[in-house]
Amino acid sequence: SDNSDYDDLIHILYSKNIRLSDSYIFDGRADLIDIDISEMEINNCIFENSGNDAIDAMTSDVIISNTFIRKSGDKGLSAGESSKVFVTNLTFENTQIAIQSKDGTMVSVKDSKFLNNSQQLDAYQKNWRYGDGGRINVESSSFEGIQNSITARSKSKITISNSFFNKKYSHLKNKRVNFTNNTIRN
Repeated sequence: SDNSDYDDLIHILYSKNIRLSDSYIFDGRADLIDIDISEMEINNCIFENSGNDAIDAMTSDVIISNTFIRKSGDKGLSAGESSKVFVTNLTFENTQIAIQSKDGTMVSVKDSKFLNNSQQLDAYQKNWRYGDGGRINVESSSFEGIQNSITARSKSKITISNSFFNKKYSHLKNKRVNFTNNTIRN
């Protein structure tokens, strides 16, 4: 915790078989963990109070499970540059953007909670060199927020299925944001 000399609290670069488990990572100046061109598993961790992103993945394969992300200054999970990220049983609470996917990246989410984030999901194309935007597929999860803001911009797509919302969500549907078999529960 409490880094002040460098942007990232933890930086993983050109690495394989990295495992982070049972850890509490908090109060980072910018990103709490930055994963670049690596393969990593994160399990049973808490990420709290990042100045920027809690987890930032670039050109990486990342599996994240049983983890809690709270109070990210920017994104809870930022994934880009052709990353593949698998998320199971995560809670995103009080972040600016819970998950953002961009530039040929696929984020698959299952059994997770999105609680009071300014924006729940966002996908877009930032860099034309990757030829595509971001993809986010969410299954069996719950969305509880004031607006449940979900956006997919140019060349991007978000699909949410078999999930729960705390209020109406049909106004969020468009050609890039699809909903299948979801329900509203109070």
